[in-house]
Amino acid sequence: MADTRYLEQRRQGWYVVVEVPPSKRPVLGRRIRRSLKTRDLQTARTRRWAAVAEIKAEIASSSGAREGAGVIEQGLAWRENLRLARLQPEPVLTVEPDYEAYEAPEDLVKGLLSDELERLTLAGKSTQAKAIYGIAMGQAVPLRSFVDQWLREGGRSGSFKERTKKDHQRAVEGLCEWLGNESLPETAQAVDRAVAGRYVSVLLASGKAGKTISKIISSLSSYWDWLRRRGHVSEEARCPWARQAPPKARNDDQELERAFTTEEVRRLLNNKNDVTLREFMLVGALSGMRREEIGQLRVEDCQGGVFNVRRGKTKAARRRVPVHSVLTDFVQRRSEGKDLRAFLEIHGWAFLRSMRLPMAIWIMASETSTRCS
Repeated sequence: MADTRYLEQRRQGWYVVVEVPPSKRPVLGRRIRRSLKTRDLQTARTRRWAAVAEIKAEIASSSGAREGAGVIEQGLAWRENLRLARLQPEPVLTVEPDYEAYEAPEDLVKGLLSDELERLTLAGKSTQAKAIYGIAMGQAVPLRSFVDQWLREGGRSGSFKERTKKDHQRAVEGLCEWLGNESLPETAQAVDRAVAGRYVSVLLASGKAGKTISKIISSLSSYWDWLRRRGHVSEEARCPWARQAPPKARNDDQELERAFTTEEVRRLLNNKNDVTLREFMLVGALSGMRREEIGQLRVEDCQGGVFNVRRGKTKAARRRVPVHSVLTDFVQRRSEGKDLRAFLEIHGWAFLRSMRLPMAIWIMASETSTRCS
């Protein structure tokens, strides 16, 4: 079957036809048609990609679209043009005024690309010309091209959670938007350390919290790390986001963390106002289990003198923990008369298990209530 993508024959000549996105049809119409000035199908196949690149760039730059987006469109179209040209071994007849010769399709496309880059350079757009050439030759990576693959594959620690995926995607989109507004190519190669530093300065000036900015930089660092591992960025290239995160806020008046004194521990464990919290603390202190692990214990998990932790934060969390002698009577009392699948918890454990606050805050709250009593 003849390859006539983007091509249309009218009378004896060939035209290239590109569909316009619905959002821009009120201004540009449903499609753009342009003559390739040839009657030869083979020549039309070779010339079409240059025309497609030009038309897509016009579409991208219409209605105030960012110039960076047009650069990406042109670069990708030229790359596709070259790829298809390499698949056509037959030479193409080139007919120009006072000139007629057969050329290899790839050489013809490279010549057309060189003409386009020269035109851009003469128009004062050398940065855009370099970006188009880099993308066309596979030397520059459009930032949006591999985001979906990165999010599917995950990072060094495994797959991403859905919320993390959204955070990562927002971080890359925010960077691309800023690059476009700065008339910079939306490619990984365009982001050196100086450009990354400028972007971080913009984030700092925006009033965003330092923690939020650090999160954005962490997302971008993760993406650059994946690009380097997949060979899209040079292995020797230094990550532009290294040490760009703002310093963590310090509160010199905040009391440093310290161990509880013996007297404080005695008051906490002898607190009769909150027996539930006392028992929970005892299990945690004498077993080393997390809050969630304690709250998930069932009667069947407390048989034979051990706590059987069936699931946790990681695979390594699955383990068997000996029941301390201090807890033996307590576990037996809580298990009596219950089905094996019943939770060991007493009333209130479910509440403690669901809290997101660190254990230290509970302890301090209990200590405060003890002092007040």
